[in-house]
Amino acid sequence: MSLEGCKAVIERVLKSPWAWDCRDFKCKSKGDFYLVEGDCGERVVGVYSRDGRPAEEDPALLESLLSKGVEGLEVKCLSPPPRVLSVERLGSGPRGDTYEALAPPYGKLLVKVFRRLGGHRRESLVLEYFSRKPLVLVPRLVCSVYLEDSDYIVVTESVGGEPLAHVFVESARLSVNSTKAIVPPEALYIGRALAFLHRAAMECHEAWCTPRPASRVDVERWIERLRVRARILKNYASTIAGDESIVVGEASDALEELAVKSSKEWIRLLEGRPMALIHGDMHLYQVYRQSGGRLVFTDFEGEPSKEPGNPMELEPPERDLAALARSIDYARALAYMAARGVDAWEAAAQAPRILSHWLDSVVKTVLTSYREEKGPGDLGVPLLFWLVERASYEAVYELRYSTGLHPIPLEALIRLYEGRDDTAKIAVGG
Repeated sequence: MSLEGCKAVIERVLKSPWAWDCRDFKCKSKGDFYLVEGDCGERVVGVYSRDGRPAEEDPALLESLLSKGVEGLEVKCLSPPPRVLSVERLGSGPRGDTYEALAPPYGKLLVKVFRRLGGHRRESLVLEYFSRKPLVLVPRLVCSVYLEDSDYIVVTESVGGEPLAHVFVESARLSVNSTKAIVPPEALYIGRALAFLHRAAMECHEAWCTPRPASRVDVERWIERLRVRARILKNYASTIAGDESIVVGEASDALEELAVKSSKEWIRLLEGRPMALIHGDMHLYQVYRQSGGRLVFTDFEGEPSKEPGNPMELEPPERDLAALARSIDYARALAYMAARGVDAWEAAAQAPRILSHWLDSVVKTVLTSYREEKGPGDLGVPLLFWLVERASYEAVYELRYSTGLHPIPLEALIRLYEGRDDTAKIAVGG
């Protein structure tokens, strides 16, 4: 393989949506493949064909990769490696690519490629654990490819169906002009399903997932996470002009106050709470409703920009509940944007007033069904902390990736600080 071939591959890599903030790439010949590694603030890896295409886009090369591997990459399959007939790209994002492969006898498979390595194997380990149980709420793992301590490719059965986000946003949109809140039946089902998932996770006793109580050190680390994110928001406020800068600054101050002034109370409430394997990035786009009504949880790699924090760390089940509740608040704002044709700033300010009854009914339904299914998460004040923590993550994430949705978590942080957040009132009263 020629130097020119490597050069062409690197030029293609640099045009990819996940190749941001990159400084240096190295290309090595590995039999039928090029293995490309780069420094983009974190380790970036890609396997490419002779003609410069990602190997995952070529059925024969993907099949070879999953059956024989490549020097430097390890392959583990829970079932016989698939025979790949075709591959279709589903999408590309800031951290990798997703494909759908037709591979008998499995049918359709989902192929997730992590171009930016996270330094952990969380998704493959979690999916392997639930696949061995087995748990029908989670897609079955077929194969994983990893480099040292990081997932590179994760192949699962294809989920299909519709993200619950679509269902919740539509029910909220219909509620805008209705005299009553339209609560989707999936609000009942997802509470039960999450409780079942959490109970199954509590039974994991491998070295990386054995449940244990939260120590004071754990809680202090979570509180420090709030302080770090408050400083990140403060930095963003200094780079943004106009009224938007003021709101970002107010959210930063609110987060700092919630971390500092309430730290002793947080330690008292959270120390000793059970920690276990949880989903780690629970929102309505991670849960799919299949044609028969079955719910399936997807994407177990954890939050893509969790800082400071380790995706492999154990955490309380309340963190998933808070993330789900925050996602329902997003659905409320997105529905108002669709119904009224307004931007995220107006939706973040107006949707809480117009759709407060909808959110109250939906969140109460989720939490009640979770409790009735004997989910291990605490629905009282400890949940309040995780609402703050999740909103702080969302604010940093939306600003970092310029999604335009940052007003939703920023306004939530201010509401949480001022004691007028609808979800927090439900959580404390729940």
